Amino acid sequence: MVCLVDWVLFIEVLITKQKGAIWYRLKAFFPELFNGTEFGVYYQTLHDHTPMLSSHYDSEQIFLDYAEDIEQMGVSFNTNIVS
Repeated sequence: MVCLVDWVLFIEVLITKQKGAIWYRLKAFFPELFNGTEFGVYYQTLHDHTPMLSSHYDSEQIFLDYAEDIEQMGVSFNTNIVS
């Protein structure tokens, strides 16, 4: 394999049909680092599809509620140990 650059960068933005749900992914691949290494950074906002029991502090009423605007972040690291 002939590589013209020392690294490859992937940027992906996924916007779903559901209002407010967005996923950003930024990945970089370095073929010469440890025989092929990939770093990734992720960010996601979403709405929960599973209801939870909720209550207001000033009432005794219990109701089903769906969490909105949940934010998740993550990082990843992948490499070859043995080629």
